[in-house]
Amino acid sequence: QRRASPPGACSANPACRMRGLIVGDCCPVADGTMLSCCSSRVQDLLMLRSIHGTFISAGESGTLSQVSAPAASSSVFEISANDDGTVSLRSHSGRYLMADERGDIHATGEQIGNTTKFSITRKTDGTVSVSSSFGLYLTADKSGALAVNRAQALGWEQFTIVDKAAPGQRVGNDPEMSRLWAMQDYGGFDIDAPEAWNIWTGEVGKGITVAIIDTGIDYTHDELKEKMWSNPLEIPDNG
Repeated sequence: QRRASPPGACSANPACRMRGLIVGDCCPVADGTMLSCCSSRVQDLLMLRSIHGTFISAGESGTLSQVSAPAASSSVFEISANDDGTVSLRSHSGRYLMADERGDIHATGEQIGNTTKFSITRKTDGTVSVSSSFGLYLTADKSGALAVNRAQALGWEQFTIVDKAAPGQRVGNDPEMSRLWAMQDYGGFDIDAPEAWNIWTGEVGKGITVAIIDTGIDYTHDELKEKMWSNPLEIPDNG
């Protein structure tokens, strides 16, 4: 679980103490490892793709639009979790997305407040809906318009989160990634997979063996079968 630590508070973190890091800022440590007290300092970047296949993009003036192909910067937003369970989205210009009572939405917020807070609801099909603090949903019209004025989350109110790698992260190419919320969750209830993948992605011979303590593993899976390890000294059927 992701924990936010004030400056100098890493001395209270068990992982830091184990490494003898008890003074000052210990994130990241010398080998690049991001400890739990560091996680809040890693940016989480994403793009939002509508049901029409378009991407939300923020102009320099704060105007939001839909574009057919994602732009390198204007279609990427930094998402941050708020203490009340909501999230805020900041554009490449450093300003936050904000929605007013009329349903207008633009990227002109200078700081996090009531109008810049949104709730993300995950659907079973891997899509999400985004609602404002007024309880209304973000919708992407076929015409290219964007508004936060729908009382229900139906077709045009469904979006797919496309993760983008931030410094200290590596994002995979799994097309089902949006369904795997435990890998990357912006509320902090995840395993921080992009941060782990930035360190290691299963390359054979790197000297890292991961033990899975669970009900089982599909060792014939295409992404696992060439990376499975077995004990060469194992004695069959010896308990």
